[in-house]
Amino acid sequence: MIGSFRWEGSKLVTRLVTDINKQAVTVEEARNLDPAGREMTVEVMLVVEHGYQSGGTGVLRSQNSPNTSKGINVFVKTRD
Repeated sequence: MIGSFRWEGSKLVTRLVTDINKQAVTVEEARNLDPAGREMTVEVMLVVEHGYQSGGTGVLRSQNSPNTSKGINVFVKTRD
């Protein structure tokens, strides 16, 4: 596993590259906390390398590529 962390403005971006069932998998997450500190949004991109090229490499591939998936998770603080 190889991981990296970096700040992009107010977002904390994490990137993990690993193998799952002998397939290279890249997971990139961008975390953003709202100004009130009550809601965290996590944008997730998952790329599975399956041995052929379909336009680019890693997380730079087209978002329409069949081996790329994106999602957004929202976490809301309910108690202080």
